[in-house]
Amino acid sequence: MLDSASASDTGDFAMAVTTNKNPAAEPCAPRLPRRRFLQGAAVSLLGAPAVLAQPPIPDVMIIGAGLAGLTAARELSQQGYSTLILEARERLGGRAYPSELGGQPVELGGSVVHPAQRHIQAEIRRYGLTQQPVPWAGSVISLPGSDPLASPAVSRLSEALAGLSLYCAEARALYPEPYNSLQITNNPLDAISVSERLASLTISPGVRDDLAALLANLFQVPLDQVSAAEPLRLFALAGYSAVGLLSVLSGNQLAGGSQALIDPLFRDGRSEVHFGRIVSELRQRGGAVTATLVGGEEVSARLAIITIPHNALGYIKFNPDLSQEKRRAIAREHAGHGVKIYVRIAGNSGAVQFMAPQSHAIQRVVSQSHDELGSVLILFGSDTTRLDPRQPELVARELASVMPGVEVLEQKYWHWAIDPFSRGAWCAFQSGRSRSTMEAMANPERGLLFANADWAPGWQGFMDGAIASGLRAARQAVDILARV
Repeated sequence: MLDSASASDTGDFAMAVTTNKNPAAEPCAPRLPRRRFLQGAAVSLLGAPAVLAQPPIPDVMIIGAGLAGLTAARELSQQGYSTLILEARERLGGRAYPSELGGQPVELGGSVVHPAQRHIQAEIRRYGLTQQPVPWAGSVISLPGSDPLASPAVSRLSEALAGLSLYCAEARALYPEPYNSLQITNNPLDAISVSERLASLTISPGVRDDLAALLANLFQVPLDQVSAAEPLRLFALAGYSAVGLLSVLSGNQLAGGSQALIDPLFRDGRSEVHFGRIVSELRQRGGAVTATLVGGEEVSARLAIITIPHNALGYIKFNPDLSQEKRRAIAREHAGHGVKIYVRIAGNSGAVQFMAPQSHAIQRVVSQSHDELGSVLILFGSDTTRLDPRQPELVARELASVMPGVEVLEQKYWHWAIDPFSRGAWCAFQSGRSRSTMEAMANPERGLLFANADWAPGWQGFMDGAIASGLRAARQAVDILARV
C-alpha cells in the first residue's frame, strides 16, 4: 500500500532535463484544474447550514486516466452510464507521456503505432488523426561491429531475420488468432526463456548474436527473463512475418504525438477527473465499491475499473481479498524495467538506427531529428544499473562508446521503473507467467474489473493494447450493470 510519504516523494523518479555539468530535475507537466468532491455543509443566504441531498453514486469509478481508463470512460459514457476517474498523477495519459526537449516534442512513454494494430487504427479513423513514419524509418539498421551502409551489414540483417523466422516457426500453430491471447492452454515455449530458445536453434554464433540484438530490442529486458513464447505472439500479430515484426520497432507515430489521442478520448468520455488521488484500499460492501484515498477521503461507485499497471497493483489493499489466481498473478511482477532516454547532441548525427545485444548498456539508438544545429537521439536499455538515467555522465559515456566523439548537451527521461504509480516500463512477462496472468486479470472480481496494456488481448504493452483492454472492461461493466 502506498503511503503519503512514498507517493509524494518524486525526487528519485521525476522527469529530468540534465546537462552534463549541472543535472537538475524538471517539475512534472503543467497541472490541469483539479475538481474536488462536494464536502461539508453548504451555507444558505441566511447563514444557516443548508441540507443538501446526497447525489447518487456514479455507475463506474475508473482508477487511472491512461489510455485504458479514458477509453473505458468514453465507451460507458456513450451508453449512458456515469463515470468518475481518480488519477494519482496531475496529468492524463498514464504511460503515454508527451513532453518536450530543446523545443521539440518528445514522448517519454509509448509513442509508436503500427498498421497491424487494429484498435488504435480505429481511433485514428474515428478522430481523423494523422499518422506519419517515425523519423528513423527507412534508415539502415546498424549491428555491432559493422558499417550500416556496407553490404555485409545488410546481409547480416537478412540472416538475422531468417533466424527470427526460424525462432517463430510454430507461431501460426500456437497463435492462429493473435488477438485471442488465451487460446493456448499449454504453450510449451512459455515454460522456457528467450535465451533458452535461442540456444536451442541450429544457427551460427554470429546469426545468434544478431538475432539476440533484434529480440532484445523488442522487449528491452534481459532475454533470460522473458518467456520464449512472447516473440511468437508478436510475430503472429505482425502477420506471421519477420519483416513485419521488425517494422514494429519503427512503425508510425501520431502527428501531434500521443496528446492528439488523449485529448479527444478525454473529451468524449465526459468524465469528471480528480487528479492527485492515490487509492490505498478498495472495499466492496452492499453492492458498491468504496475507494479509500491516501489522506482518508472515500469515494464510492457501483463498480470500479482498475487500470493501474501490473507491477503497482500490489500496493493496494483489497477488502475482501482478491481471488487466489489474481493474488498469485499480481505477486509475479513482469520484468519490464527498461529505460528510454532522449539526448540532444551537438552536430548532425544523420539518420541513425543502431541495435546491440544485451552485452551493451545501450541496446538501441535512433535519431528523432538531425541537422547542422544539433540532433535529438533516443536511447534504449534494459538494465538501469548500467544505463541509469539519473547519471547523465554515465549515459554520455555509454553513448560515446557507440558513437565516438559525440557531445551530449541535454538529456530527458521518465524513470518508469521507480515511478510508484507504474513500478515498471513496457510489459514483458517471464517464463510460465504470461497466460496465467492474462487469464486472471481478464476476469471481473465481483464489482472490480481490470484494464491495462499489461494484460491486453493482442498488443500487450502497446498503446493499442491499452485501448483494447479499456474496451473489454467497458463491455464487462455494461453486462454487469444491465443485470443489477
